[in-house]
Amino acid sequence: MFGDSEPEDALPELDEVLHTRGFRRPRRRSRGTFTDAPRFAFRTQRQWPAVDAGGRRWLLWLRVCLYSLMLVVGLLGLFGGLVETVGGYSDAATMASAPTCPSGIDLTDTTENCVGNLNLQAGSGAFDDGGEGAIGLGGQPSTDAVQFEWVTYPGNAAFNAAVGDGPSVVRAEFWEGQIVTLTAGTPGVIAVTTDQNPNNRGGSGLGAMFVTLALVLLSILLFIGIRAFRLRWLRPGLALRLSVSGLSIWFLGLFVAGVCLTNQPARVALVLAIAPAITAGLTALVWLALAKGRGGRVRRAY
Repeated sequence: MFGDSEPEDALPELDEVLHTRGFRRPRRRSRGTFTDAPRFAFRTQRQWPAVDAGGRRWLLWLRVCLYSLMLVVGLLGLFGGLVETVGGYSDAATMASAPTCPSGIDLTDTTENCVGNLNLQAGSGAFDDGGEGAIGLGGQPSTDAVQFEWVTYPGNAAFNAAVGDGPSVVRAEFWEGQIVTLTAGTPGVIAVTTDQNPNNRGGSGLGAMFVTLALVLLSILLFIGIRAFRLRWLRPGLALRLSVSGLSIWFLGLFVAGVCLTNQPARVALVLAIAPAITAGLTALVWLALAKGRGGRVRRAY
């Protein structure tokens, strides 16, 4: 049948059939890259402006100066708060052992180490001004018309309610010519210590110590993380992560305790009973979580 055909008219070889355009094996569709497909163009890396070595060095030195200034301010405030705390509680001990003032002495104009009480009139009631209380006191009609403008004390809603809005009688306790305690309300007697009370001065100084100590811890944290501000950016090592996390938690705890004592210096015992316990417990929980995470990563590595 094909005896008279020419060689070029013979059937093509199998290799030629497979390599013809019609029978070419389809190529697998390649996945897109960051540069060869327009739909992946948005995934290219962002080009940040280049910063020369001199600019980076200048920024680094600026941070060092700012953090050093913060550390110095914190240390000075810590020393000032310590002095105020020691002085306040020392005067409080002196007042606690002071005798009663003799009769006939002017309680409002004496520097003797004695305590006495006067019944004074609050003509306009008590005022609450952003957490700080104030009251204007004057002498009773049967006594000298002595006016004490705006005796201040830590905010106390119960005392303000006991005084009321109208004229009322308030008993003032004096020590060295200063009003240190106010008592009002019948039949339920409510007392509040004033800002001139040495116990409150000591509590305010302790609050300032806590706030400035928190500032010192913050400056230390900034020095540690002068190039990093997250735990995963720190150098490897469990000890460094534990120290950074502990300093961060105690910074927050000291700052909150200091603010509370500054606003309510008479509640030193309550703040000292709650704040350290909560801060220490939170630190233990965070350290336990970090230690477990570190142990799990080590086991997976092996």
